[in-house]
Amino acid sequence: MTKLVSGALTEKYRIVKEGVEKIMRGKVIETEASRIYREGAKEADRNRLTQVAKDMLDDGLEPERVARILHITVEKLEELVGLVTS
Repeated sequence: MTKLVSGALTEKYRIVKEGVEKIMRGKVIETEASRIYREGAKEADRNRLTQVAKDMLDDGLEPERVARILHITVEKLEELVGLVTS
C-alpha cells in the first residue's frame, strides 16, 4: 500500500520516490493507540510482578531470595512492594 501511495504521489520525481520508499519501510509514526497499549502492557507487567513478589514474601521467603528469583534487585523489590528493611 505504501508503495502504491508513494508511487502515485512521486510519479515524476524518482529521487523523491526512492527517499519516500526508504523512509516508509520502517515504522514511521507511533499512533496514540499503540502508545497507550504499550504503556498499559508495561503497567500490567509491573502489577503482576508486584503481586507475585508480595505473595512470595507472604509465604515467608526472604527479600533477597525473592529478588534473586524474580531477577530484580532488592532495591527494586522494595520499590515494588513498599518493603522496609532494617
